[in-house]
Amino acid sequence: DRADLDKLARLDELGHHRAACPADPVPAGCSIGSADVVAGPPDPADAVASLARVSDRADAGGEPLGLVELVRLLSGVDPEVLDGAGRVDLIRGWERVAAMVAGEQQRALAAVAEATAAFGLRGIEARHEVGAALRLAPGTAAERTEVALALTERLADTLTALRRGDVAWRQAADLATGVRDLPDSLAAAVQTRVLPRMADRTAAES
Repeated sequence: DRADLDKLARLDELGHHRAACPADPVPAGCSIGSADVVAGPPDPADAVASLARVSDRADAGGEPLGLVELVRLLSGVDPEVLDGAGRVDLIRGWERVAAMVAGEQQRALAAVAEATAAFGLRGIEARHEVGAALRLAPGTAAERTEVALALTERLADTLTALRRGDVAWRQAADLATGVRDLPDSLAAAVQTRVLPRMADRTAAES
């Protein structure tokens, strides 16, 4: 029938195309469609190289990797081709990305609070809008808003570390909460003392 004839014509077309355009090397003027390309199995060496770049936070030329590039590298790693240590490195890499994303979100949350303040309200009142937008419980929305304000207004070095993925959001949040009732000068002193040790410690140890 017509469908069978179309299939035979397509197979004949592909046969002529492959004969004229061998896969390796591909001569000028030849193209290989997606139907002609069969992806090989993931290469463990490529996965390990990607994880090494994530760990170093630098590309092959030594240039710093940004958030988008880190996500691209990690999303291309198949956990199944990694050994046990490599799989741990992979979750560590994604944890760094999560921290970097959280760092960017603090700026966005603070911007919402700033817009709220422009209407003559206290910035913390943005917690209502934040809670509705993110479907958070009132207490959680208040904490997220308060932490964002503290990091952007009083703890700039901690925010920088979070945006680099050097510390986790929970660590930054605990510091912000811990210095909430301190004057700015003393809060800055606490940050200076605590921040360098955060990267190697859990939130409880920080």
